[in-house]
Amino acid sequence: MVDRQITPASKLGDQGNVLSNAARLFREKGFERTSLKEIAEACNMLPGSLYYRYSSKEALLVD
Repeated sequence: MVDRQITPASKLGDQGNVLSNAARLFREKGFERTSLKEIAEACNMLPGSLYYRYSSKEALLVD
């Protein structure tokens, strides 16, 4: 198990980090096979922090 620091979403900067990581994962794995949890992990944030900002993957596409 890898020990890593989880950064609160409020300290990650702008939403560009989330959107760019989401876009990368959608390209790599496909929209249907990418979870919000995986996107949160790619952004070094807790899944709950991502769910607070985006209720679904579809909400990411609107931004």
